[in-house]
Amino acid sequence: MNFLNPLILFGLAAASIPVLIHLLNLRKQKRQDFSTLKFLKEIEKSNIRRLKLRQILLLILRTLIIISIVLAFSRPVIQSTLPGFASYEKSNTVIIIDNSFSMEVSDGQGERFRSAKQKAKEIVSQLPDGDKVWILPSSQSLFSSGRDYIDNLIESLRIRPNYISENLYGKAEQIFSENKGTNNRLIIISDGQNIKENIGRTNEETDSAQYPNIENIVYIKIGEDNSFKNLSIDSLVILSDIISYNTPVEVMAYVQNHSDSDVEMAVISLVVNGEKVGRRQFDIEKKQTSSVLFTHVFSKNGLNSCELILEDDAISKDNNYHFGLALPPIPKILLVGEYELIKTALQNNIFEQSLSVATSDEAGKYNYSDFELLIVSAATLPSAEEDRIVNYVEMGGNVVLFPSGTNALNKNNLLTKFGFSNIREFSASGGSYAGLSSWDKDHPLFYGVFEQNEALELEEIEIYKAIFVSGGESIIASSAGDFLLETRKGNGRVVYFAVTPSIAWSSFSLTGLFPSLLNRMAFYLPRHDIPWAKSYASEKIVLKIDNNLSKQINVRSPDGDDFFVNAIDMGERSVLSFTAPGQLGTYALFNESGDFLAYFTLNHRSAESRNIYFNKEEIIQEISDTFARASLINFIDFDTRLDSEILSNSSGSELWKLLVLFALFFALVEMFVRGAYSR
Repeated sequence: MNFLNPLILFGLAAASIPVLIHLLNLRKQKRQDFSTLKFLKEIEKSNIRRLKLRQILLLILRTLIIISIVLAFSRPVIQSTLPGFASYEKSNTVIIIDNSFSMEVSDGQGERFRSAKQKAKEIVSQLPDGDKVWILPSSQSLFSSGRDYIDNLIESLRIRPNYISENLYGKAEQIFSENKGTNNRLIIISDGQNIKENIGRTNEETDSAQYPNIENIVYIKIGEDNSFKNLSIDSLVILSDIISYNTPVEVMAYVQNHSDSDVEMAVISLVVNGEKVGRRQFDIEKKQTSSVLFTHVFSKNGLNSCELILEDDAISKDNNYHFGLALPPIPKILLVGEYELIKTALQNNIFEQSLSVATSDEAGKYNYSDFELLIVSAATLPSAEEDRIVNYVEMGGNVVLFPSGTNALNKNNLLTKFGFSNIREFSASGGSYAGLSSWDKDHPLFYGVFEQNEALELEEIEIYKAIFVSGGESIIASSAGDFLLETRKGNGRVVYFAVTPSIAWSSFSLTGLFPSLLNRMAFYLPRHDIPWAKSYASEKIVLKIDNNLSKQINVRSPDGDDFFVNAIDMGERSVLSFTAPGQLGTYALFNESGDFLAYFTLNHRSAESRNIYFNKEEIIQEISDTFARASLINFIDFDTRLDSEILSNSSGSELWKLLVLFALFFALVEMFVRGAYSR
């Protein structure tokens, strides 16, 4: 039983008034004059009993009158139908429509989502005119509607990634609690795929008794065959340590087969900035994960919007995986000393506008902090200039250092200032020269440089003269000492070559390794870590951006539309925290000056791709566990007629008229008893 005006029930306290009056009358003493006690004996005991019985009867009747009137105003309702008292007034229906990815599947019943929308329209058409209806898509903001345009509302729904973070059952409970009715119906239309994730996302610690207004539940199962083929891209890893212009980048995609059978000759493609740049075929066993490797040379600086695409299968919505790849800005480089060979090695379209040169005498004219990289080669510099270079590195700058050419051993004080020790000169004699012996193949500098095995051409480089040192991390070793070293000084880094780029020292400057390593170092040393994040649509995005002076950040969507978010100033960095849009893809962030700051990508949840479906018993059990107070749970297959199942409990009986009749009846009886008593 429900009450449409439950607050009126507090009026039941008024039923105690007749009782209080009765008790007060019993305590009231009356003075009676009489001459002798002999008259008391004349009162028969039966008259006394009759008097008390009438008083109690009047007390009961008056109490029942008050109770009947209060209950009538509170408007009690029962779900069963009583002749003459049936009413459809204020019945509420909430319809949850599953519009997650799995509803895209087609089987013998047609496309599941289309069938679900048709079933929802059918339900609405059969509900009485007095009912209120709310539509709750599982993957969208709350939709509510009047009956006039509910069909158009249902038809406008689309399949979307399941990003809803709210508890749908809690939303339904809120609707029912705010709209009291004779009967509250919760109707769920779904294919049963992962019901806990896609429909019943609730807090595990929440008491199931939190849904006191959800008593009548109908679950309509859409779909008849769950043995379809479905692959999804669950994740990817960028294997390359250095991301730079015209450099190969390796991307490893992980594809999962959710099907109950093996899949052969599956196809996946890589799309970069809207252009398909790679295609792979692969086989994958049932319920297994397979990795697919792509290698691509990126030629666009700044943000590259990338996408992995699987060939169509039963669920096409999870065949796309978005990611971004931001190529750092072209570093500004200053060459100091004997720079001709180095300039030739770096003189290409990449560094055409960012390369500056200076002789040893001209170096003092430049502000080193304006450059991300200094390359010092065979330079004899004043001690003050050396100190300036050391200070530049300590403050976060980067240096590639070659030894001086004249009186080499005595002219390399800079080596000592950078912390190198055991400085010694090597000169080949008797026609024997040193060669390269080993290299750290895991060092980021070597990714994409060599295409063959470890024993490649390292030993083909001939070293005639060198200045070897100790200290730092050895990158390439020769038979006479470390050929290439890396060390840190303060916040910056120093890379040291043991030879000057001169054919008098070695054949190094004549090999393909020389320009390749220099170009790699130009991006490796002044690494720019561009902030990025990944998330799901309509969930929280948090980004920390260093040295951002803008209070408003411009966010550009994959479609090119812009919107703005406010940045929170945290001193040396700004923090962005906002709800991501619903569209999947790669988003770019810019400051007020139009400078590229960061990016983020949005993808679907991997849970939506899994072929995990609940059967009838599991669905009923899950609903029973969730709605502990549910008095009626119906499980209906798609083909079952809805009239008997849905509408059998749609009507209710309001008892206020019956209670008014009871109050009148009790009042008439009370008048009769009181009148008879008075006589």
